[in-house]
Amino acid sequence: MDFFDLLIAPARLVPLIVGAIFLSIGLNIFLAQRRFARTAQTVIGHVVAIERYISRSTSGNTKRVTTYYRPWVDFTFQGRPGQAFGSSVNVVRHRIGAKVPLQVVLSTD
Repeated sequence: MDFFDLLIAPARLVPLIVGAIFLSIGLNIFLAQRRFARTAQTVIGHVVAIERYISRSTSGNTKRVTTYYRPWVDFTFQGRPGQAFGSSVNVVRHRIGAKVPLQVVLSTD
């Protein structure tokens, strides 16, 4: 069996194609993050509120209730006020009034 026969064998070709697809998706995500980091400007915002919400999920006979928190942050970028929120986590990471760094890119919308 030569190299060409190994290359066209369907059982070996499918994982290669799936791997190439995942590699291209991962590379695209990585490059998009790099572009954002290169063009973003860092500003300091102030936590004005902590949002709390309860997530309820069921898996089979197991019911799970989890409380999540995320900070709401006011900031000023290029003289324009803005508001952003952080990612939801199950512990309170910030206090109201705390200063937090934000990376901001001016939107054309």
